[in-house]
Amino acid sequence: MALDAAQPGFATTVAALRLRSWKLGAGQAMDVIDQFSQADFTHIVDDRADVHISSRDGRFYLGYFPNGRPGGADEDWVTGEG
Repeated sequence: MALDAAQPGFATTVAALRLRSWKLGAGQAMDVIDQFSQADFTHIVDDRADVHISSRDGRFYLGYFPNGRPGGADEDWVTGEG
């Protein structure tokens, strides 16, 4: 992926924007979370140890719920685009 700092916004490839499916076991969430830098994304860990990552502009959200999502059985990852 190349970045041209002279142009506004950012440049990426179609491959980088494809949906991904990570099949990870317990304790391997950092393999995914590390893909989202703290310079570009907000990271929050709440009192349930759930991890919430969102883009600075609020258009992207990723949630990791290691003990399952409240109200959803066996749902560890949640994504959303606004």
